[in-house]
Amino acid sequence: MTNIETNIADTDTRVTGVEVQSGVEDVHVDNLGTRLNSIENKESNVNELVLDVVATSLDKCGAGCADCRKGYYSDFPTMTIYTCVDTGHYMYGNKCKSTDDKSMCSTGATELCHMSFPWGDSLAWNSPDVACRTMTKEFQNLQMDWGLSCN
Repeated sequence: MTNIETNIADTDTRVTGVEVQSGVEDVHVDNLGTRLNSIENKESNVNELVLDVVATSLDKCGAGCADCRKGYYSDFPTMTIYTCVDTGHYMYGNKCKSTDDKSMCSTGATELCHMSFPWGDSLAWNSPDVACRTMTKEFQNLQMDWGLSCN
């Protein structure tokens, strides 16, 4: 059998050829963009990563992380994991005020939450990405003078 074209209701797959030789079927499938409608209408059985809160410390994710989140896999809700969701570099300014949105800041007592913008952003403090963020240890350890001297 050649040039058989069959549309299967549960998928978007097009079968373009079926060959039968000695009882063995060889199916050729072109443009495989399979989308199983029957699965889409049911709950997925995927072990998804769920990130629910900011970690208490950037140290939970290791060096180079600018935003560490605490979470778990949906099949293992009691097993805590930490995932770095931002490895960008930032310039930091003043400490965030109590009225500022600190949702991107780690919650540990030793963590520093400061206003920041992405390093290299030409808009600097006018950038739409200005936010309170946890100051990375790498930035804290830089040798620099902070602000104006007090006289």
